[in-house]
Amino acid sequence: REPLWRGCFLELSNIIGENIYLTRLSYIKDELTLEGVVISKTDAAESILSSLLLKLEKGIFRNVNLIESKKQKDNARSNSREFIIRCQIK
Repeated sequence: REPLWRGCFLELSNIIGENIYLTRLSYIKDELTLEGVVISKTDAAESILSSLLLKLEKGIFRNVNLIESKKQKDNARSNSREFIIRCQIK
């Protein structure tokens, strides 16, 4: 069963903050994968990412899992982190 994409994109647009950029979005076998980067000039990147996970869980998404989080190699001056999140849509 295909999710209602309009609702999914509306929910994501309300959750994704100004410091979060999605670089890839895929949906395979009932699993949504979000790949992106959190850009922060302070030490708040982990906090922003944690807040994103909590917001996803409160909405139409379930089984939200942070698969990977790593410091961006080419951006040594900021505390930017690349991430991969997998979840399902209710």
